[in-house]
Amino acid sequence: EETSRTVGLLRDLFNPSYESIYVNDETVYHEVRDYVSLIAPDRVEIVKLYKGELPIFDNFAITKQIKSSFGKTISYKRGAYLIIEHTEAMHVVDVNSGNRTKAENGQEANALEVNLGAADELARQLRLRDMGGIIVVDFIDMDLAENRQKLYERMCENMKKDRAKHNILPLSKF
Repeated sequence: EETSRTVGLLRDLFNPSYESIYVNDETVYHEVRDYVSLIAPDRVEIVKLYKGELPIFDNFAITKQIKSSFGKTISYKRGAYLIIEHTEAMHVVDVNSGNRTKAENGQEANALEVNLGAADELARQLRLRDMGGIIVVDFIDMDLAENRQKLYERMCENMKKDRAKHNILPLSKF
């Protein structure tokens, strides 16, 4: 039997980390609830019918997130931000610490913290924007090889969640 788009998305994406699934259409709500009761009967209570006054996307601040997520500048952790530029041949991402206060233990620790946050946000942005091809990221320079390795490993770990094929190269002087 052909499944609805909603059930198809749940089939592909549903996992134990889901805490709530809000649906604003009663027919779809019953469809989702029935599907969740089949695949995870102990989790059926996470499916909830939204009846609020505000549109569902506005209530959960999704509209704002969508608008900010597709702009050129994406803010994340404590003032740091990414700038994403698209060209015909590639995507270029610049990582900026913004107006953050410096970490107590110096520039290196600050750079590592900003870069690790950037790796998390970048993985999210790649999935949201369905970005592919060559992606060059200008992370903040770090002197310690072990910090560069931590950043590389974090990016690899973040991209394990992505179903798209990818090849991540270690940081270079370039």
